[in-house]
Amino acid sequence: MVSFNRDDSVWMLVRPDAVALTVCLAIAYVLLHRLSRKDTLHFATTELYRNQWFHHMAYALGLLLLYVAQGPLADLSETKLFTAYIIQMLLMTMALPWLLVFSLPPFVFTSILSIEWCKRSFHLLVHPAFALVTFNALVSLTLIPPILSLILTVNWVHMLEQMILFLSAVFFWWPIASPVPEVAPLTRGRKLFYIAYSSNFMMPIIFLLFLADHPWYSIYLSASNTRLPLSFLSIEGMADQQLGSLVMLVTMYVIYGAIAIRLYVKQDESIWYA
Repeated sequence: MVSFNRDDSVWMLVRPDAVALTVCLAIAYVLLHRLSRKDTLHFATTELYRNQWFHHMAYALGLLLLYVAQGPLADLSETKLFTAYIIQMLLMTMALPWLLVFSLPPFVFTSILSIEWCKRSFHLLVHPAFALVTFNALVSLTLIPPILSLILTVNWVHMLEQMILFLSAVFFWWPIASPVPEVAPLTRGRKLFYIAYSSNFMMPIIFLLFLADHPWYSIYLSASNTRLPLSFLSIEGMADQQLGSLVMLVTMYVIYGAIAIRLYVKQDESIWYA
């Protein structure tokens, strides 16, 4: 029989901070699209917006996943499951940049990049070498036990860390998915190298987590003997750590692999130039 603690279950499912963030982003998206109607001709000739409903649905899915990441998963990750933290991190870095950022109208980016200092700063932040190293280094650093313990013990620090990872992921994915010519993406051949380097960058921390002979995170040790809201989520600390590292490995390789295959099947003699 599964028993729920009323206060814990309500906080896990309905976190005011996550609700406020999701609602604000939904309102902002609606307002942006109201503004975009003033430039109908532009959108009609922009490939990204030939099917606006697809992007509306993608953004809606992104909002749902954002709430899941910052609501239920945030609660589970702060005291109970390392695997929940990994899933939260993967949603914020592997899914939400595509759904929440690259679904926005292009004029959002062109307006920002029309400001000279913004354009210069953005060119630095999305430079392939800088973006790749920064993103992977931040993800690896947050998995160091003392740092992760600090992050998870203070709610606002946890949310701030997730937002920083999200922004670094946007900059990381930009060389592959840039929606505007002002900061153009890499050529298809260079994208393949970019993905290959990134997939190897995370291997050390993933293998260290999986092959460790003891649990790294003391914050989860007491949780292994605590009954969780769903009984099937109960898991020992060492198994939780190994499962989390396996989830991270498989998810990253599935996403990187899918993008690489898509690029490879489109290759031709212009792969290094377009």
